[in-house]
Amino acid sequence: VLRAPAALPYGRTMSRTLFSLAVAALMVGCGPRTGPAPGPLSTVAVGLALSRYPGTSAETLGRGRQRLLDRCDECHGYPDLWFYEAAKWPGIMKEMGEKSELAPPEADEVLHFVLTAISEPRPAASPKK
Repeated sequence: VLRAPAALPYGRTMSRTLFSLAVAALMVGCGPRTGPAPGPLSTVAVGLALSRYPGTSAETLGRGRQRLLDRCDECHGYPDLWFYEAAKWPGIMKEMGEKSELAPPEADEVLHFVLTAISEPRPAASPKK
């Protein structure tokens, strides 16, 4: 448990203000869990997406991946797709699609790419150099 220092020369109000600022500064760094840039989907995964999401094609999945690559990294890096449950992704995409000013059909393309990508095994971590 973090506590503000009890006796500072500039008074209790200033102590609380500084403590609040320190906590806020720590929380700013708490964004989505990031991971590597997602790669292209396998042929099997694309086939699965075509059967799950009417109107989806290899082209729309590719656009969804490209939008994810272009937009997510602008603010916070690529999300770790496998960290979040599939059931959470529609809500995540609703919020993030609005923040990144994606039209609903564009957000759907990203969502379909993400849900398809996480149906595949998580890629192995890259070796550190």
